[in-house]
Amino acid sequence: MKHQVLFGIKCSYKDEKNILKAIKGYLAQFNRTTSTVNKGSMLDARLPYRIKQFHWNLNKEKGTWFELFPNQDLDNKYFSENHKECAWLALALFHYDFQGYDEKESEKFIVAMLDSTGFAYEILLETDNKERIKGDAAS
Repeated sequence: MKHQVLFGIKCSYKDEKNILKAIKGYLAQFNRTTSTVNKGSMLDARLPYRIKQFHWNLNKEKGTWFELFPNQDLDNKYFSENHKECAWLALALFHYDFQGYDEKESEKFIVAMLDSTGFAYEILLETDNKERIKGDAAS
C-alpha cells in the first residue's frame, strides 16, 4: 500500500460505537487503544470539513497512524461524495521511516483492524503524496 490509504466503511453513522468497540478490542491485543479528538488544532486540520470528533491510533512499532472519522460533516457535506454508502472513513498512514515499519506486517495490522469491525470496506484512494488527503479526492 502507498503512504496514505483512505478506506470507506460500508455502514451507517449510528455504527460508530460498534466500529470503535471492535477496533479497541483488536488493539487491546497489542496493548494499544484509541484516542478521541473533539476540539483543538487536530480537529481544525480537517477543515473545511467540520466534524464533531474523530478517533485515532499511532502505533510506532508497526509504523502506522490510523484515524476513523465520519464521511458526512456537521454541515452535511461529504468528504467522499461518491461514496455515501460509507458512513465512516478510515485513513491509514504508513510511516516508512519508523524503525518498526515492515510493509507486510504494517499492512496486515491495518487490514486486520478493519476486518475486526465486521463491516465491508473498500479502498477509496491510495497516494504517496505527503499532503493530507482533502475532500472528494476519492471520487
